Amino acid sequence: MNKNLKRTILTSLLMVTTSAMASVNMTKAEVDSDLNLFPKMLKNKALSVTKSVKESGFDHLELVAKTPRGTQKFEVFIIKGENPTLLIGKAFDTKGNPYKLPLDKKLIKESVLFSLGTGDKQLYLVTDPECPYCQKMESKISKDSLGKYTINFIPMPLSFHKDSKNMLYWVLSGKTNVEKADRMNKVMSGDTTYKTFKVSKEDKAKFDKMLQKSTLASVELGARGTPSLFDSNMKPISSDILMEKVQVKAPAKIDTK
Repeated sequence: MNKNLKRTILTSLLMVTTSAMASVNMTKAEVDSDLNLFPKMLKNKALSVTKSVKESGFDHLELVAKTPRGTQKFEVFIIKGENPTLLIGKAFDTKGNPYKLPLDKKLIKESVLFSLGTGDKQLYLVTDPECPYCQKMESKISKDSLGKYTINFIPMPLSFHKDSKNMLYWVLSGKTNVEKADRMNKVMSGDTTYKTFKVSKEDKAKFDKMLQKSTLASVELGARGTPSLFDSNMKPISSDILMEKVQVKAPAKIDTK
């Protein structure tokens, strides 16, 4: 058997059978040491480490990569020893439970740029105003749903949507939550006011920071596209459940008053 293949198989088995223990946050020096073990793979300007914990027998890192299609995250597992090994993907304990890094709920909540609805149950919607699927879903949110749920909007402007950011500059320039929600509804319904809107240099810089943060929050949630809906525990909801959660009677314009 090929030595490298044997090492990979043995490593994978080690990953699965390692006993679960409380994880410990890693120091910057420890993270740098791990990155230096695999410079060709991990020492890249497009990569940044966002989370890192030391488990029993291996180190668990989350990395964010900037790609032409936007920001993406992935997890790596590093086993040290005579032959340090890097694994990319998922690792499981003996009970079949995946090793998970803690979710940054503070980042997610701070990245909500406006909300719709008055319900007690919180939903988090990752959306792009230029996305046709987002527009279709937005048009089907009923007044009844807005009474049951509070839908928290987290914009994730996709790089291949050329007007998305300009739409969001106009939306975010709204003075109140209601005005922002109303403008979002308008641009998704075909309003083109954003095309003649002139954003100041200061506001553009501020909005860009907000959108960078909301994009990171979208990645943190695990959104792989738009629209993506998450429940109050920030767990993903499938498209079928989405239509059940945001109950639709008939296509209707959102009432933000």
